[in-house]
Amino acid sequence: MSVPTFDKAKAEYLKVLGKGIPAVNVNLIIKALADQGSQHASFFCDQVLNLRTMAIGAGDKPNVAKSGKRVNTAKYITSGASGVIYKGASGIIYKKIEINVTPRIEEEVKEAFLEAWFQTVLSLDGAVGKNIGKIAGFFRDPAVLKSSGKNWWETLKTATFYITMENIPNTFEKMLEEKGKATGGKATIAAVKPQLSELADVLLHLDRNYGFRHRDLHSGNVMFTAGLDVKIIDFGRCCMNFEWSVGYGALYTMEKWGADDVPAPLLKGASRKCFSLDLLIFLISILQDSEYIDKCSYSFNAMLNKMVTSSPATGNENLFYYLKARSDAKSKPRDPYSPFWDSYPYSFSYWDKAHINALADTPSVYLTGFKAFVDSASDADYPAPARATTAPGRSAVVKPPGRTGLGGSKKKTRKGRYNKRKTTRRR
Repeated sequence: MSVPTFDKAKAEYLKVLGKGIPAVNVNLIIKALADQGSQHASFFCDQVLNLRTMAIGAGDKPNVAKSGKRVNTAKYITSGASGVIYKGASGIIYKKIEINVTPRIEEEVKEAFLEAWFQTVLSLDGAVGKNIGKIAGFFRDPAVLKSSGKNWWETLKTATFYITMENIPNTFEKMLEEKGKATGGKATIAAVKPQLSELADVLLHLDRNYGFRHRDLHSGNVMFTAGLDVKIIDFGRCCMNFEWSVGYGALYTMEKWGADDVPAPLLKGASRKCFSLDLLIFLISILQDSEYIDKCSYSFNAMLNKMVTSSPATGNENLFYYLKARSDAKSKPRDPYSPFWDSYPYSFSYWDKAHINALADTPSVYLTGFKAFVDSASDADYPAPARATTAPGRSAVVKPPGRTGLGGSKKKTRKGRYNKRKTTRRR
């Protein structure tokens, strides 16, 4: 069986947290992460003080200081509501988690510990652990210090934490570039199919063994090794089933990323407690980005659009066009709105009924449908249209392959736009 034992996961988690966390506390931490039993009101905030320190400065290439010493420089990669991803000059991947100190600080800090637990467990899986960004450590910023007074957290405005991961050299965009070089042009279906099929295999395995959902699987969170194998990163919103003690299982999840109002047609028998159409988020995040689309062949671009288009029974609705129209209506010059923001599970209740039905009737945004679609697709299925005949004396204007007008504007990552949901609202 590929799933790690509880004892193996616990031992690895202790390494991730560092020697400052007493071994006796780890069982209590994991039990609390699974919402088993009760802890005192500042349990996780108190654990923070035992973490090792790290700091990432500002600027295009900020310095990384680990335990008080500069160890690397870093470059911004991507960001979202749950943090910012950097890549160090040595190849190390860093995630910076910055939390605003509010009355919910204990729950927010708990979620940071939970993210490190998710990544620890999944990276140990015997079958697909190699496809999970291997977590190396969990750190606090040195500015998180205990001051005098009972409620010392109230003296802080923010609390910052860091997760470090193994070297992952290639972003999704870099993968497209490499595939284009291999074909002497732009990335084709045939060239990219192995990576898309591998992504589907990983997600199907995680679904079968953990009931896993990433809940933030945009293209920035799918990276690749030097050999272009899939590496999934950024587990700040996910949910999964795993033991909290030997023989005792539980659903590990984060309350604020749940969705108790997902329309029934989309669930297809699944539970709302751990639900997301991860591959819809992934596909829309690609289609909305003109820099990605510029690196895709006509056939690959057409296939991506087909994958988000419903069947004739629901009107052949292109869901990217629908979300693009919604985002255009919401965007303002200084406050752009990205289409993929409305592909998250808690946004579905705002979709109109016709497009909810169309989404339910689009098999390729579900795990098994995505896998079947990708594995059967070919470039020959999507031939470029023939050139139009022009009037005498006028030359034809032909769009270069890959610039079909199907893509949207450059993506913008979301930063907590759905935090407006009431924190007391439960799944």
